[in-house]
Amino acid sequence: MPVNDTGRKYFTDVVKGVNTFENSNAMQYNFTTITPAIAATTVEPMGIPLIYNETAGEWQIVADTNIAELGGSGSGLPNDGFVAIIVGTAFGAGFNNKDVDLATEDVTVLFRGANNTGVVRDGIDFTLATLSAPNQANYEKALEAVGIMVIDNAEVVSPTYTS
Repeated sequence: MPVNDTGRKYFTDVVKGVNTFENSNAMQYNFTTITPAIAATTVEPMGIPLIYNETAGEWQIVADTNIAELGGSGSGLPNDGFVAIIVGTAFGAGFNNKDVDLATEDVTVLFRGANNTGVVRDGIDFTLATLSAPNQANYEKALEAVGIMVIDNAEVVSPTYTS
């Protein structure tokens, strides 16, 4: 039986610099599972940018139509955060073994950055977001406001050796 490569994203294609459980401050509170309220959309659960729409009282894919909700509250997250990035299925951060239906399935999100947590700009999947370039920049600023750095991938990695 042939095995087909689905070309799924890895966790590290989206998230960089997250603390391990053994970090010096013993903090690992960046991830939680939420239930988005998005019309039937089956997607790969990695890198999709969400916004909490306080007016509607639900998590939505960020778009030009709801970007005015930046800075809202009442999301139910520990930091009352209003932006998040999907980083896995309901099984936890990094689980990307199947596509999920955002209308019926829970997802795991990165909602706050504790000690040097960041996302790669290229890892944020704005394909569903219908977001203009200026609003993408505003969304990135909102991520940084909740402690999630937005960085570019390194173009060249040059190993060095010492003798």
